[in-house]
Amino acid sequence: KYRTLPLNGEARKALKLYLTQYRQPGGDAVWLTDDGQPLSFHSVRIMIDRLKKRAGVCSGGSAHRFRHYFATCYLENGGDMNTLRLLLGHATLYMVLRYTKFVDACRAIDQHQEYSPLDRLIRGGLHKHRDDNWGWKEKTTM
Repeated sequence: KYRTLPLNGEARKALKLYLTQYRQPGGDAVWLTDDGQPLSFHSVRIMIDRLKKRAGVCSGGSAHRFRHYFATCYLENGGDMNTLRLLLGHATLYMVLRYTKFVDACRAIDQHQEYSPLDRLIRGGLHKHRDDNWGWKEKTTM
């Protein structure tokens, strides 16, 4: 699918550098091989494998994995699902919901660690609900 995507400042700088210093002028494709042909799926896979090796990453990491990482981080950082849907090129929110499951699970774990009544009780604080102590009576000194 063809679509217009925003580029942040760093990506814009890198693209400008690539276009002015490395890419031969002409043609519609942005990413080209050394002999001027558009990058194929196989070429992208080889490029990612080289980058992984240089970064010391032994396993995992495909183009789709980068896409998944972007989508997950986008939602974790507060981005909304409909904008993410547009950025990823999905026709419906159904596919975007896959990313929210992971983000929601992480948020649930974080919130549980912060608000767990048992942890608060063990740390010395009572878990209060409205004006009662949920059945806990505070000790009074006589």
